[in-house]
Amino acid sequence: MRRRVLAKTMFLLWRIFVSISFSGFLLVSL
Repeated sequence: MRRRVLAKTMFLLWRIFVSISFSGFLLVSL
C-alpha cells in the first residue's frame, strides 16, 4: 500500500516537472 502511494506521488511530481519544462521550452522557442 505504501509503495503504491509513493509511486503515485512520484508520478504527480514527474508530471508537474514535465509540464514546467514544456512551458519553459515554449517560452524559449517564442
